[in-house]
Amino acid sequence: TGVTIVLLFKKKFSAAAIKLEWKNLLLVGLLTSAAFVLHMTALSLTYVAYVVALKRMSGMISVFLGYFFLKEANIRQRLLGSVIMFVGVLLIVLF
Repeated sequence: TGVTIVLLFKKKFSAAAIKLEWKNLLLVGLLTSAAFVLHMTALSLTYVAYVVALKRMSGMISVFLGYFFLKEANIRQRLLGSVIMFVGVLLIVLF
């Protein structure tokens, strides 16, 4: 809703674009809702630190997917950041 408000004020909100892309918008909404429900379910089933640590690993997964599928540049810098995040996850889980 915040993005919609910003777009309304900047006059970049187009009802025609929404009509054209309604399937994609619906899919994004459903997946976002499912992610929220799964996150809350995971929080109720185990320790919060484990869930948050696992969720933060999505950044590392995104680096690999971006490199292999999108051929993104500067992989060394991003990989270093991912490794640091992974070590942090390990420290949380092990201690």
